[in-house]
Amino acid sequence: MINQQLLDYVRDQLASGFAKEGIKRELGIQGWNEQNVNEVFTVLEKSSQAPVSTTIHVTNSVSSIPLGTGKESRMWSKFIPMINRTFMGISLIFMFGINVLFIATDSSIGLGTLLWFYGLMFVPLGIFAYFYQYENKKLSVRFANTQSRTDLWILTHIIIRNIVFILNFIPLIQIIGGIALIFGAIPYIIIYNSLIRARSKEILVAV
Repeated sequence: MINQQLLDYVRDQLASGFAKEGIKRELGIQGWNEQNVNEVFTVLEKSSQAPVSTTIHVTNSVSSIPLGTGKESRMWSKFIPMINRTFMGISLIFMFGINVLFIATDSSIGLGTLLWFYGLMFVPLGIFAYFYQYENKKLSVRFANTQSRTDLWILTHIIIRNIVFILNFIPLIQIIGGIALIFGAIPYIIIYNSLIRARSKEILVAV
């Protein structure tokens, strides 16, 4: 019989873009029976192909309940999205308000130079927009009902990253933000991905 929570988890992971083999590997690491995992994928594949709904028989055995604690994570449902919205709002104010006014009124620096620096700001803004969508639209949903000790570390990295992005939009000191972004990008991504992977694995721990 198929475990409903395992079924829901695999469905959500596939919908989030994770590869089938990667999901199987993670479930195997956490001790899930390969036959049970394959049955879940078989059911999902059949249901995606069939024009009518498939009746699924499930078990609520305590020993087979996976996936987190079932407790709401205010960190992901509230704090992290709010922090990202706040920093994104500040970034947009600088980009399309303060910086435009600065370019229009400053005469000590050539207009061409100012426009060149302004154009560069769209690079960190685009990267910030990617993280914003990924965390507020995907991770906040995936982690909303589980809690983890890694959340505080992830929050710390998000705040530091967002501060660096803000520095890239402040006139005259954006060079500092650019240097931090260039030299800190690779170490940050390595640590960030490690934290997100660790957070995802914790969801798979049986309770």
